[in-house]
Amino acid sequence: MSFPSEWQRPFSRFFSQKVWLHNNTFSFRWALLIVIHLCSSLTAHTEASVTLSGTVKDAKSGEPLPGANVVFVGTGFGASTDVNGRYTIRGISAGEYPVKVSFVGYQTYESKLTVNPPATGAMVKDYRLLPVTIEGEEIVVSGQAIGQNAAISQQLGALPVMNVVSAAKILELPDMTAADAVGRLPGVALIRVGGEGSQVIIRGMAPQYNQVTIEGVELPTDIPSNNNITGVDGVSGTLARLGDRAIDLSMISSNMLGGIEVIKAVTPDMDATLIGGTINFTLRRAARTTPMAPRNLTWVPSIELRAEGGYNGLKNTRNDYRLVASLENRFFDESFGIFLQGSLERRNLSDNTMYASMTLLNKAAGYSAIPTVSAITVNDNFRTRERKGATVVLDFQHDGGEINLISFYNSGLTRTANRNIQVAVSGGSAVFGAGYNDNSIDVLSNLFTLKQDLPWFHVDLKLTQGLSENLDPRALNFTFQQRQALARPSDYLYNGPEITMRDLALDPARARYTGLSARGTETRERILAGYVDLQREFSITDGLLGFIKIGGMIQRRSHSYEYATESGSGDVQALLRALTSMGVAGGSLSAKSVYDPSYPVGEFLDGTYPAPYAFDMDLLTTLAPAGGRGVSLDRLASTLNNYDGYETKSAVYAMASLSLGDNLSIVPGVRYQNLTTHYTGFRGIEVTRGVQGSNATVSVPHGLWLPMVHAKYQPTEWLQLRAAYTNTLVYSDYSTLSPRYLISMTGAITYNNFAIKPSTSENVDLVVALHTDEIGLLSFNGFRKRIEGLVFFSTRFLSDLSEFPDLPQARGMNYQLSTYINSKIPVDLYGLETEWQTNFWYLPGILSGFLLNVNYTHIFSEAKYPKSLMQWQYEEDGTATRVVADTFYTARLLNQPNDVLNLMLGYDYAGFSARISFLFQDNIFRNPDWWPQLRTTSGRYGRWDLSVKQELPWAGLQVYVNVNNLNTEEDVTNNMHRSFPVAIDQYGLSAMAGVRVRL
Repeated sequence: MSFPSEWQRPFSRFFSQKVWLHNNTFSFRWALLIVIHLCSSLTAHTEASVTLSGTVKDAKSGEPLPGANVVFVGTGFGASTDVNGRYTIRGISAGEYPVKVSFVGYQTYESKLTVNPPATGAMVKDYRLLPVTIEGEEIVVSGQAIGQNAAISQQLGALPVMNVVSAAKILELPDMTAADAVGRLPGVALIRVGGEGSQVIIRGMAPQYNQVTIEGVELPTDIPSNNNITGVDGVSGTLARLGDRAIDLSMISSNMLGGIEVIKAVTPDMDATLIGGTINFTLRRAARTTPMAPRNLTWVPSIELRAEGGYNGLKNTRNDYRLVASLENRFFDESFGIFLQGSLERRNLSDNTMYASMTLLNKAAGYSAIPTVSAITVNDNFRTRERKGATVVLDFQHDGGEINLISFYNSGLTRTANRNIQVAVSGGSAVFGAGYNDNSIDVLSNLFTLKQDLPWFHVDLKLTQGLSENLDPRALNFTFQQRQALARPSDYLYNGPEITMRDLALDPARARYTGLSARGTETRERILAGYVDLQREFSITDGLLGFIKIGGMIQRRSHSYEYATESGSGDVQALLRALTSMGVAGGSLSAKSVYDPSYPVGEFLDGTYPAPYAFDMDLLTTLAPAGGRGVSLDRLASTLNNYDGYETKSAVYAMASLSLGDNLSIVPGVRYQNLTTHYTGFRGIEVTRGVQGSNATVSVPHGLWLPMVHAKYQPTEWLQLRAAYTNTLVYSDYSTLSPRYLISMTGAITYNNFAIKPSTSENVDLVVALHTDEIGLLSFNGFRKRIEGLVFFSTRFLSDLSEFPDLPQARGMNYQLSTYINSKIPVDLYGLETEWQTNFWYLPGILSGFLLNVNYTHIFSEAKYPKSLMQWQYEEDGTATRVVADTFYTARLLNQPNDVLNLMLGYDYAGFSARISFLFQDNIFRNPDWWPQLRTTSGRYGRWDLSVKQELPWAGLQVYVNVNNLNTEEDVTNNMHRSFPVAIDQYGLSAMAGVRVRL
């Protein structure tokens, strides 16, 4: 039997990379010695061991306590309970042990437990905890507080460094999407669309530098490429602006989640494809623990229904809605669970925007030059998003393990009608524009997991399939141009956008129709993957124990991108006939001809900018019939920008965990990860009547060793110290790895560097956490990243192309080559995250219902962006030659914020619950440029949200109101050299009111 070549490569490279071992002797020789020693100790300790399992629940209500700690005092054995209050402790030898069971807000239970290995090697022990008392009065712990305490326990007990959001907390706040829920955690900033979170920035790293998983399994990406080789912009073409390895989280509804983990420092058994962090979503399991009254009907499922109606303040609409239904039950003594959920929702995500383009007319003045405003665009985006989702979770839990079957589906359809005004300031003309597009995103993930105790080890097996589609089949844009809309345009070059737009003399009757353009994209991805972990617990002496874990994964990912664009006049006669039938005089088309008096523009950008023209979109779409009459296909762009291919990712790892009593644990390990890319793209040379070329297919392997070590020390019950040294990586965008290029007749080359290497990051985390019943969790996390080989867009001037042997090697020309490169200069990033989570259960009376969550993050980075300059070099004899100088400029990482603050104050009393939350982000770096005058950063963003809930006297009935953006905050981007904004995104307030029924 022989393995496929892509399976063999990780193992062959494992034995061939001796250079790496010599260069990393300190960390890995020690790690390997520890693993070898522990492996040898297994054969010396083959006596029978016991797997202890059970549940921890509230002694009165019977509700499970997730995150409760079960500890064998003085031995290092212990575990935390899962979402169903279930725990498992493996590898226990026979004997009598002191056991302590604890959970915040509940009385700690301590007793002796005698372990006698039964024939099956498994024991079951359940525990029940009583709420704490103050002066003899029992404290009632709310469900929200239980959820918060569970998240704290999970965060403290986990091997990797992470932050956790519980399912209870997700439901507390008015977050509609998974991205918004993640945005409440330390070190996280958001990219928003229409005020709704879309993509996530972790520790200043752009979305494509992070990973998103469901139950630990990578989700397929759903972002289309923007690296269209016929239209790359050398200023804004940095990889951080592309990001087709990112994931749009707006299509995942927050109500489908059982919890969120943002992992900042991974362990070797986790996929290392990240620099910022991993966002892991856990799904809800069936959690019924009490039979239906009054007949003890255990077979009757628990049903929950939610119905919400919503309001959008910007467009004054009241037709938003969300419907959620779930069904769950457990059978066979609660060992088998079924959880089903479906959701439908519609939201108005309209926004009003302004964008201004800046340029330097007088670059000879250097850094003292004042930038001018070259173009301004205002947009009215009427945007609605319809989402639907379904989750099916089947789980079977038994003494020796568990089996899970999970299906997760989400679909989103976003319809956008755009009306805009575009002004070319120097020319003084104005363009009345309109556009329309339907964008659909579908993501499906299927997962089978098997966890099983075997005689010598515990096996964890995962098999998964993921599918995604992002379809934008035909985005239409129409333009009507009015000349001389701005008198004396040269007077406005140095003015702010507000002044220029205010002085426009707009006349729709003079704006003549100039044509339409259409663009379509289709992005598809499929992932097939398998993961296997083998874990063996050991105990060398009392108080010295741990486990060894080895495993690996194999993943096959196929990815394709199709692009088409066309333009022309369209079917003008069809529109004229439609106008005639409406009683509108024909002739030449103007913007005034297609006016829609019923469209509600409203007060656009607070009345400081002229509102875009209210086009009748239905009339305009008659210009673009399905047959495509009056438009022609751009064959070059529609051929050159398409690509497809597949990737094979494989990994093997070995790690160990060594616990010295209850206080100290060390986790060393190593991971080898390889990615082999196999992509096909078009390579062309521009000729007089088109382009000549053909498709090319290229395969490139990328394998790396990744050493890691974690240490956790707990000198007291209330203090925990952690340190982590990890190495991670990210791969370049799919689009940049496709072997495409275009050589123009002028010698300009746009080239995709398919051989570009992964970017790597050496990460250090130091965490101090204080935890008591009264304090809650107070933590400080300092981190440092040194990023090697970060990918940047670069334009170089070359006369010799031998560095790129796949290009035609013609001589005698000076080529301008634009491509993506690995930076030779490391990027250093530093930051501090602080977090405090607490509830005031110990205060007297109604004061005990207060909760508080606050976190703050400060980040600093320094990146050197490459730049090539063409300069004149003068000789002593007076002759001059043009030379190329490769240099760089220094700025922050793109999308990195300086400061992020989240604050939530809550109150629970009886059936009443309220949460007021504040989100603050400051100074996010928006645009890098060689000229400091053209760089931009975000303004200060501070938004208030409110959530209020009330349980009604009827069993299982709750009403609630959620309000987002109470203070109608807007996203603003400022030029770093001028006092006026260059971008504004205004989306106003939104609210949802609903009812929840539990049966």
